[in-house]
Amino acid sequence: MLDTILNLRAKLSQEETDAVKYKVRIHKLVYDLERCERHIKYLENNLVSREDEIERLKIDYQSIQNELDKYRDHLDLKEEALVAQDARIIQLEATVVNLKEQILELSRHQNHSNKRQTNKVWRYHNSFKLLLPL
Repeated sequence: MLDTILNLRAKLSQEETDAVKYKVRIHKLVYDLERCERHIKYLENNLVSREDEIERLKIDYQSIQNELDKYRDHLDLKEEALVAQDARIIQLEATVVNLKEQILELSRHQNHSNKRQTNKVWRYHNSFKLLLPL
C-alpha cells in the first residue's frame, strides 16, 4: 500500500506539474488570442476605413467621369460651331469678293459715264470758245 500511496503521490505531483505547464500554456494561448483579436479589430477598422476610402474614390471617379463626358460634349459642340463658323467665314469671303467685283464694275461704269460727261463738257466748252470773239 505504501507503494501505491507513493505511486499516487508521484502521479499527483506529475499531474500538478503538468497542470502548471498547462496553465502557463493556456495563459500564453489566451494572451496570443487576445493579441490576435486586437489585430483583427485593427484590421477590421482599417478595412472599414479602406472601404470608406474606396467608396469615396468611386464617387470621385463617377464625378470626374461625368465632368469628362460633359467636357467631351462641349468639345463636340465647339467643334461643330467652329465648322459652322468656318463655313460662314467662307460664305462671307465669297460675298466680299462678289461685292468688290460689283463695286469695281460700278466704278468702271461711273468712270466711263464721267468720261463721256467730261467729253461733252469739253466739247461744249470748246464750242463756246469758238463762239466768243477773241
